[in-house]
Amino acid sequence: CQVSNDHNSSKAISTNLADTTSQIASNVETIHRYTSENLRVYADYNVDIEDGQRYISFTPLSDSYNWHWHREVDLDSAIIDRKYLGKINANNNYHTLAPRNRRAFLDSIQVSETDSVFTYVYGSNRVKRSQVADLKVVAWVSYYESSSAHSSSQFMVGFEIDSSPSRNDLETGITAVDTRNPYSTTGLHPVHWRKSDTLLFDLDMTIMGPNRCYRVDSAGTPLEFTYQNYHLIVQDFYQEFRRKRRDEYISYYSHILRKLVVTDNNTKELICEKFYFDTEGSSPAFITESSSDENGVANQWIGTLFNGYPPILSDMEYQSFGCSDLQFIDRNQGGITLRCDNRH
Repeated sequence: CQVSNDHNSSKAISTNLADTTSQIASNVETIHRYTSENLRVYADYNVDIEDGQRYISFTPLSDSYNWHWHREVDLDSAIIDRKYLGKINANNNYHTLAPRNRRAFLDSIQVSETDSVFTYVYGSNRVKRSQVADLKVVAWVSYYESSSAHSSSQFMVGFEIDSSPSRNDLETGITAVDTRNPYSTTGLHPVHWRKSDTLLFDLDMTIMGPNRCYRVDSAGTPLEFTYQNYHLIVQDFYQEFRRKRRDEYISYYSHILRKLVVTDNNTKELICEKFYFDTEGSSPAFITESSSDENGVANQWIGTLFNGYPPILSDMEYQSFGCSDLQFIDRNQGGITLRCDNRH
């Protein structure tokens, strides 16, 4: 989250998008250093590698790798062996990297065989630990690539954390590679939103989005959630459009954005706010309301996940072409972008 540095104006809930976006722009370099150098976190997922006969829990490390064409012709630095380039064979050319290729890859992303792999599992608040030396480094051609693997960069490369004949037997989460466990003992808690009476916007107003202006004509029901001293409110907003059908105009409403506001539950001071616009590449994520299963099933999670870092709020936005963020609930930091190697 981001908020204006003017603390005197932050006691009331702000609707000034310009203030928010200008603060984001001024902190871009700080946020980049904060996430990329201090903490690299990967989003795990399950991969079908044998037509439904075997699945693996996969950590995509190739987001941290800088592909260069000359490495493909240099046997000492090549990541993908030449025999896997060309025609795609069974299982998308899935294979375990040979020792030489493994060493070249791990060295290039500054991962040591003596490092540890820590995977936080949502829902169970458990951290699974493995040694890099004990894990396979595997590669397979991305589903979004063409029918021929002409270059190494068409491969996804990462750790095979676990494997099973059933997808349901595999646990996935977010993974960090480090010498020490970066996760706190507090963990994350499911967010179940409840209806609220607090409105975040006046209707009939125009705001500036990523690429154009949006007119707010209708609003959804505000939803709220309280975690420790944090009071979170989200609300969806819609714009009215008119379309001619035969001899009459038909009105319909299209979702344009969701706004998140976080305040201090005691002082009512604004801590941060964020806008999620419906665009070609992103959209607000599904909200889990309190009427849903409250025994742990949730789409959003909140809590102090990393030692020495502010609390985070996860899964507020879907990304089509990139990776989702873990947002910090903090005035001065934006968040950590998960590394997922999205090839879409």
